[in-house]
Amino acid sequence: MNTHIIKGANCLLGKPGQGNGQLLIQMDWRYPDTQAEDVDASLFLLNSIGKVASDEDFIFYNQRVSQNGSVRHLGSVDTELEQCKAGFWIDLSRVSDTVERLAIALTRYSEGMPAATLQGLDCGFLELRNSANQPLARYEFSQDIDDESALIVGEIYRHTTGWKFRAIGQGFIGGLGALARHYGVCLAEETMPNIDSPLDDGSNLRVSLQSRRKRRSPNAIIAEQTQELKTKFERFLPQIRGACDRQENETRTRMILDQIFREVLGYPMENIKVEQSIEGRKADYVLAVDGQDVLVVEVKRAGMVIRERQIFQATSYGAYGGIRWALLTNLVEWQLYRISTGDRIEANLVFSVNLSKGLDSEAAYRLALISFYGFQRKGLLEKLWLKRSTLSYERLVAAVLNQDVVSKIRIILSNEAGVVLTQEEVQTAIERTLLHLE
Repeated sequence: MNTHIIKGANCLLGKPGQGNGQLLIQMDWRYPDTQAEDVDASLFLLNSIGKVASDEDFIFYNQRVSQNGSVRHLGSVDTELEQCKAGFWIDLSRVSDTVERLAIALTRYSEGMPAATLQGLDCGFLELRNSANQPLARYEFSQDIDDESALIVGEIYRHTTGWKFRAIGQGFIGGLGALARHYGVCLAEETMPNIDSPLDDGSNLRVSLQSRRKRRSPNAIIAEQTQELKTKFERFLPQIRGACDRQENETRTRMILDQIFREVLGYPMENIKVEQSIEGRKADYVLAVDGQDVLVVEVKRAGMVIRERQIFQATSYGAYGGIRWALLTNLVEWQLYRISTGDRIEANLVFSVNLSKGLDSEAAYRLALISFYGFQRKGLLEKLWLKRSTLSYERLVAAVLNQDVVSKIRIILSNEAGVVLTQEEVQTAIERTLLHLE
């Protein structure tokens, strides 16, 4: 199927009742200089008269998630974008029934200055992909840009045959502020309600376009998330210690864990599955992110010693359910395992966090990786596992005993001592003295 469409063309994204309605929009562009960093993507959820029902239907750099979570703004640090500069994740099944269209726009940011134009932007495209990462439509819009400060790139709209996408490529004068007012958004710098919108009675929140969020590195964002998680977790520590002292039963332990999943690790209620069964095996919890099961959880009563049998219970469920990660916890101890399948099921410890003496920054970072946000940042947990497995005892021994390494050690020792050493003598000494291999 040819996914490339031109200005004015449209394509069907999916028939009603087919698939889960999840879309990934990826957008990219290029400027000959650093001006590319001044371009922002925004999205407006519009009703039947082409206006936002409330300011919360305006998704941009200062308001990144819609009220019901159906739309999420993605920046260049979000791994879903695969090197693109901006985009959106959309769950069409959760979009309000009052929303008829989702308009996607690009604007130049020019704080305190007249709106800059998009002229000179090159290699600009918008691509839509489904939940299976299959391309649905691609619109290359660079040639449709004139001397304007905003561009309505395209829109996703309801149709009798299902949701469709239309490539618009329409320029707009005045930048993001003017475009937002056009769609009925009440901006903070305005002193009066927007009379152009019949739905605006003056009670809407006023959106600020100021204090534009600078693009931050992935490390800066996960550091911020880690600190926030650490603060929230510390509030639960007295409750966790009290539960262990009282030797609370498993039911009470789960009640506390339910709160931690929601209030600390950030999982929405609908993403927390309880008492799940597969192939005759049962899991206490299965946590899901973006419609995919990502973590199986085995819970023991507060403070109870975690045993090998419980590790097997969690990892065997994960193996049959196609889940890579298994968590065991008794509230105070949190053990994460990576599940691998082959000739046999294996559970390899990735990290173990013990909260009996509090939560330091390293432990908070590890727990942040299994939060809802951490799993959305695809690859972070896998990188931790890869680093741990790479630095395993077996791999370190193999690296040290590599003949090139042994040869370099032999040369250094021989030059320093002024004696002649053979490769075999050096290797034997390393095995006996450093590695204690007999």
